[in-house]
Amino acid sequence: MDGTENSLHVFDMTQELYHPMRWFNWLNLRPFAQFRHTAYSKGAQQQAPQFRQAGGGGIELNTRLFRVFPIETNWLGLNIHKLRHIITPAVTYSYQGKPTIDSAQLRGSTLEKSNTVRPSIEQKFQTKRLVDGEWQKVDLARFITEIRYDLEGADGVGGEWNDLTMDLEAVPYDWLRVESDATIDPHIGKMTAFNADLVFRPNVGGLTTSAISAGEYSGKDNQYNELPWVLGLGWRYTRNTSSQLTMSTEFDLGPKWRIGYYHALDVKRFVTETSPTDSRVVKKIYDFADQQFRIRRDFHEWTAELIYGIERQEGETLLLLFRLKAFPDMPFEFQKGYHQPKAGRNFPKQ
Repeated sequence: MDGTENSLHVFDMTQELYHPMRWFNWLNLRPFAQFRHTAYSKGAQQQAPQFRQAGGGGIELNTRLFRVFPIETNWLGLNIHKLRHIITPAVTYSYQGKPTIDSAQLRGSTLEKSNTVRPSIEQKFQTKRLVDGEWQKVDLARFITEIRYDLEGADGVGGEWNDLTMDLEAVPYDWLRVESDATIDPHIGKMTAFNADLVFRPNVGGLTTSAISAGEYSGKDNQYNELPWVLGLGWRYTRNTSSQLTMSTEFDLGPKWRIGYYHALDVKRFVTETSPTDSRVVKKIYDFADQQFRIRRDFHEWTAELIYGIERQEGETLLLLFRLKAFPDMPFEFQKGYHQPKAGRNFPKQ
């Protein structure tokens, strides 16, 4: 990729002002207002810098119901001492105003005007386990169901339900994490996407679904890759498009170095081959989709990570990432793409 013609620098900042409240001792409310400012080094056509602003707001309502079941069992080694079932129904209304610059005039922008209502239900199962001589609460599983209703879309048309999404996270054992999500199209009543992952890791103890989702272990705000090693196996399914098997692993090479590898294999994939005389749908099996190699160096207060990726259709990329340990979600990135795929040798991702 030409570093001069195709380079793009983006600075994006979102500010949110909210005020949590509690009514009738059971209903939680959180009205909020948002303002988003984005600066682009250039637009889709213009070479001059572009500045976009957008405002919005809404309100979130939720409550919590629970019941404790007197279950004491070690069936399959689950070590359950009472089972608590928590149900949290919620509904969120949000309005996003029209941005000052249309997305079509900017590169990589999808921000549009919206007016939506999003109902959801979260269910969580908890138990207590004896850890270091003390009883501690442990999250066994969390299941979230959510759907969005558009009162008004970007094109001004509303009154339409969007995809129903389901997300499952479970930690039946300290050494195993299970995660799965699915998307269902309510208009055709069929599943359009499904993902499932098994993550194996050392038995560090005291982990919960919420802790792992936040990248924590042993009660500290460390990233998930701070574990001595981790191994993941996954399955990706997209209706009428592809089925993929994925594998990833990361492990330490001493106290300062860490390496990782990710691989995706198309078990089945449907692509459209085109030529000057014909166009046809072809099924590909056991084809490499994506690969990624990464190496990380710990510099005490910050880390440096070099990531080399090979992605079908997109070519090869090299990413250098610097991250402060005190602010793990605010990295500094430098990325370069090269060896772009040649026409006729790669197929579009579906």
